[in-house]
Amino acid sequence: MKMFPMKVERINIMAKRIFSLLAFLGLFAGAAAPAYADLTCGSDSPVFNNTAMDFSTIPNQINTSVPINTVIYSKETVATIWCGKTMTGTNPFTEEEIFINRVTTTNILGSNSGLTVYVTINGNRGTTGKAYGTGVLTNKPWTNGLDTEYLDRVTVNVTVELVKTGENQSLNPKSNNIQLFTVGSQGGGDVQYYLRNNSYLNFTIQTCDVYGDGNFSAELSPLSVNSIHAPGAIDSPSRDFEVLINCNSDLWSTQNILMKITGENISGMENLGLYKWKNISTGEEAPDMALQLLQGASGSYEPVVPGQNFVIGNFDESRTLVRIPLRAKYYATGVSQLAPAEVRSVLVYNIDYQ
Repeated sequence: MKMFPMKVERINIMAKRIFSLLAFLGLFAGAAAPAYADLTCGSDSPVFNNTAMDFSTIPNQINTSVPINTVIYSKETVATIWCGKTMTGTNPFTEEEIFINRVTTTNILGSNSGLTVYVTINGNRGTTGKAYGTGVLTNKPWTNGLDTEYLDRVTVNVTVELVKTGENQSLNPKSNNIQLFTVGSQGGGDVQYYLRNNSYLNFTIQTCDVYGDGNFSAELSPLSVNSIHAPGAIDSPSRDFEVLINCNSDLWSTQNILMKITGENISGMENLGLYKWKNISTGEEAPDMALQLLQGASGSYEPVVPGQNFVIGNFDESRTLVRIPLRAKYYATGVSQLAPAEVRSVLVYNIDYQ
């Protein structure tokens, strides 16, 4: 028994209104104005990184075919920040709470980009500007040149996500470096985190392509039917081979690359990864014998369940060539009708993303 070539399918506002608005803004500004000194904050790290996301250091092509609401990229920023009171203002010794402030991120990459940058602070995910108190109060003085060891500290844990929320038409970032959130006084803060190098972003439709003509075949060594005395897996002979696909290593996505293999499978035994052998001479199904196909993309070989996706990689790995290791074996589904024959199994694989 031998030979089962694999074939590929590619899935491949009037004065009165203005007066009302100005009155409202005047009231808002008065309510938000601090009645005490501002905070000065900084980091203990000798090399402080205030970049929340940088498109020049990661793959920067965005696949326009990903479904809406897909999180294309997510990054968590964790840092310890100290803060002290500057000895100015009307009440320099009054305790002041340390805040983490989200800056409004609506349409920062352009209204037609189909992309939204979400900033999550204290579990609150959004795009509108808002100040979140940390619960840490301080009235410890700070002045330039003073040791900061005695100052109060907060732990900053903020997640920034790039999400597809509409059709990707055009990119028009507000600037190359955009402020996302700050740490310090309420509504402001001199520790500032940025989305950087937005000019590097671009859209693409290139994902993965089959390697060569996309057809792969493997031949199993002959098996003596006289050596089979009970149903079950037959460990030897077996044949290891690979399916190869070329992927865009510059594509930026949290999506997994998936493979699905279909063919004439053995009903009721799908979880074992069994496919029918066909007699090459007659075209009929070979009785009591099946092809068992296993995949080793996860590191250990597991049965390929017919028609079910399995993960073969992801774009975070930035790999150009993705190898999918497969193993072919014989499997006896019975013993009473075993007969010598030259057989073949033709399977189809599809590549998808999720």
